[in-house]
Amino acid sequence: MPRGGFNRHRNKFHKWSKHDFDDVRSIDGSGDHLRTVTVNINRRDHGSGGRKSYPPDMVRRAMAMNLLPTPSGSSAGMHNSGLGPGESWVRITIVYGVAYPLNALQELVNTAFGTQLRFYNVCVEGRNAIMFAKVRLKQLVTYKKALLTLRDPSDNKTIVGDITPVPEPRVPSAPSNLSQGSAGLSNALPEAWMEALRRCFLERFQSVSRSLDLSSLHTDPALLSQGLYLPLNRAAVVHALVSILKDNAAQLSSLNLANNRLTHLNAFSPLGATTDGSPVVSIERIDLSHNPLNGFAVLAGLRGIAGLVELDISETPVSSRFREDDRSVAANLLRVLPNLRRLNGEDLPQTVQFAIEQTDPQISPNIARIPLPESVLGYFPNDDVRIPLLTFLKEYFTRYDSKPRGENLLPYYTTASQLVLSVPPELRVPGALSTPYSSITARLETVSEDGTKTKIILTTARLTSAHYQKSRNLLHRHNDYRRRELVARGSLACASLLGELPATEHPLESLSVDVAFHSVSGFVWMVAIFTLYYHPSSRDQLHAYVSLCYT
Repeated sequence: MPRGGFNRHRNKFHKWSKHDFDDVRSIDGSGDHLRTVTVNINRRDHGSGGRKSYPPDMVRRAMAMNLLPTPSGSSAGMHNSGLGPGESWVRITIVYGVAYPLNALQELVNTAFGTQLRFYNVCVEGRNAIMFAKVRLKQLVTYKKALLTLRDPSDNKTIVGDITPVPEPRVPSAPSNLSQGSAGLSNALPEAWMEALRRCFLERFQSVSRSLDLSSLHTDPALLSQGLYLPLNRAAVVHALVSILKDNAAQLSSLNLANNRLTHLNAFSPLGATTDGSPVVSIERIDLSHNPLNGFAVLAGLRGIAGLVELDISETPVSSRFREDDRSVAANLLRVLPNLRRLNGEDLPQTVQFAIEQTDPQISPNIARIPLPESVLGYFPNDDVRIPLLTFLKEYFTRYDSKPRGENLLPYYTTASQLVLSVPPELRVPGALSTPYSSITARLETVSEDGTKTKIILTTARLTSAHYQKSRNLLHRHNDYRRRELVARGSLACASLLGELPATEHPLESLSVDVAFHSVSGFVWMVAIFTLYYHPSSRDQLHAYVSLCYT
């Protein structure tokens, strides 16, 4: 019969499909129903329901990320925990088990169960003994009854025990006060477990390529055969890994962490450079593919790792949200890992980073303080150009700052000279009571080598009316006749235009020159220099401090 909930009063010409007879309760989580799910989704896409169609590869990724129910109604996900159909992890607790040898307790439990179970992560917590095992769920009630018969063979006293289903074996939590050094991190796990991890890592290490493959560590046969289930998404296991890498001063070209169910990398932060004298670990490439990483911020734990230039986050939720050509991926990733150069086997696009002389850590704590480069005089092709040009400019600006300016600058212009003045349009703040030529200023704070701070107020628009009246800014002047009129032609017109401007002072140490072209007959250059403008009525009153360019 068709499944319940389907409309039984269909058109008489409708033909039943075999998919209408599929029983949803028959889905056992094994993945055999994937083909049916994909077919049904695609079939609905052809109807008029307007439902969103999901590609088959997305459905497969969803299954791999444990987004489908598990068999037998278990609340825990399979997520590659080594369970077969109908199996479940259980925790067996022996009350006051600290009084007995752990090997003897395992034999007593197997004798009571009447079978030979392999126990994992056997340890003592407080005064109780804890062990984990894989059992069939239909045997769980039988095992609970068998634990009631558990007795001490020496005095026949009852041993209290309990068995409870769990998602997977638990790893002892790392102490909250664990130090960042290798000595402190080595205490994250029992010494026997640490020794087993060292042997496992040694087998997985390739000395020729300097690569360490730790993919799917929780399924490692060598560890499981020793009764150790150590998933790498537990902080204690990661701290043990960091301790082993630091003890060996590892210099790896590649570290494979794929398929380890990592949701964040916070526990890897001790791999960064430390100040306790512990060896620095260097890793060039880290593979994080097939891990449930949901954002770039979860990668912050890798920020301090020396030498890290390449990352692989393919087949993760965060990578599936972006297209391959999306440049925002590189921008977001470089905010977290600024030294990264390659992602998923491809070079990251080059980015521009501006120098930041002084920043407030409360406003932008993630931006490093980058000192401004030393001031240079600019670009010159050779000394034959640099020496005469600098001599000319220093003499020119000295005459420019002296009175009378027009007469002093008249010899520097010819009948073929042309001069235009261009300043930005006035910046008006809406709702503010300001003058027609008011502007928004900016503060530049520099720190010298001896720690002395210097504050300078810069502006590019707070100038006098003479600058705006003579300005030929093409965004401000729309009248063609006025544009032609504002071009000063000839030596007298050029000197007269400059003579109408307020008194100035040019600090020659701020001079920067860029020679765009030079030949035997002349130069073409651009000059940038800070200019102090004084108030027209008083030479002692500073009116503006601006940056000007001359071409």
